[in-house]
This record gives sequence, structure tokens and C-alpha cells, in this order.
Amino acid sequence: MPVRVSILVLAMLSVSTFGMLSTFLVWKIVDQVNLRLAADQRFSPLWWYLTKTLRLLHEYRRLYPMGDLVRRLRRLIMGAIASLVLAMFVMGVWWLALYFGLAGGALLWFIFSPGAAEPPRAPDAGRASWRG
Repeated sequence: MPVRVSILVLAMLSVSTFGMLSTFLVWKIVDQVNLRLAADQRFSPLWWYLTKTLRLLHEYRRLYPMGDLVRRLRRLIMGAIASLVLAMFVMGVWWLALYFGLAGGALLWFIFSPGAAEPPRAPDAGRASWRG
């Protein structure tokens, strides 16, 4: 029993550590992107949601094509998900660990796949209007 408790404590500490480090890295990405954007297009560091995150990742990849911060962010999130899954296995809820592992992997694939960070476009973006 003490081994399970110590593994659980270490896993939960690593989840929180990975979470804090990924938050700091997102702030660094926001600062770097905001340096090169116009004042009306800059990102606020507050109130994050999925489309804002996708737009930030797209802008970072566009402005810094050789930058590796997105790759580091993906690794930190993968570490947090793996630590959470380990903690759930240790607690004995393997079905929940399996769910979080699959859902976390799918979310990582959705957010960090090469074409995922494209911002939403208007239906007629990039082509001439048929109305003349």
C-alpha cells in the first residue's frame, strides 16, 4: 500500500508540474507572437478557449517556422496526460485511465497535427465572389 500511495503522490505532483510548465510556455508563446503582431491582432493572456489556442499556434508557426516551443508544449501536455493516466491506474480505476488516455491522445492529435492550427475561414475566403 505505501508504494501505491507514493506512486500516486509522485504522479499527481508531476501532473501539476507539467501543468505549470505548460502554462508558462504558453505565456512565452503569447509574448513572442505579440511582439510581431499589430496592436489590434494581439492575444490577451486571459480567457483561453480552443479556437483562440488554435489561432495562437497557427500564428506562432507562421511567424516562427523554425521555432520549437509548440513541440515543447506538446511534450509537456503529453507528460501531464501520461502522469494522470498513471495515477488513475494506481487508484484502480483502469477504465477511467483508458478513457482519459484515449481522449487525451485524440485531443493532442487534434490540436497539434500539422493542419490543425489553421484558423477558421469564411466560406468564400480566397476565391472570387460569384455575386460579382
